[in-house]
Amino acid sequence: MAVRQIRRPPTAVAAVPLGAEVTPTPAEKATPSMSAMLSLLITPAVAKPGETISIHGDGFQPEEPIMVVVRIAEASYLYGAQATENGDYAQEIMLFDTLPLGSSVIIEARGHESGWQLQGVMQIAAQPSGN
Repeated sequence: MAVRQIRRPPTAVAAVPLGAEVTPTPAEKATPSMSAMLSLLITPAVAKPGETISIHGDGFQPEEPIMVVVRIAEASYLYGAQATENGDYAQEIMLFDTLPLGSSVIIEARGHESGWQLQGVMQIAAQPSGN
C-alpha cells in the first residue's frame, strides 16, 4: 500500500496502518548525524485508550513536511504533519480505543527533507477507565 503525502496543519490527524518498511529519502541517507534520536515531548506520559495526546518537538526546517510513526505492540501507524515557519512541530493524536493496556507507545517524527528525527515514549494506562 502506497502512502501519499498530504500537507495539513500540525494538528491534523490521519492514521494509516503501515504495511511495509519506510524507505529513507536520499537526504536521510546522506545526513547520518542529523538522524540522531533526540526527544519529543509527549503529554500526558501515561494515557488511556481513546484519549488525546500532545506531541511537541523542534529543529525541523521551516514548514518542512514531517512523517510521524506511532508504534504500539506489533502495529505501526503513519501520520503526516508540517513544521511551523520556525521549525517547531506540534500535533495532537487521539489514541485508538483498542490499544493493549499497559503497553508502551514509541513515537518518531522525521523531517522529510532534512532527515531530522525525534523520538519519544509514552505508556498506555494499565487500568481501564473507571478503575
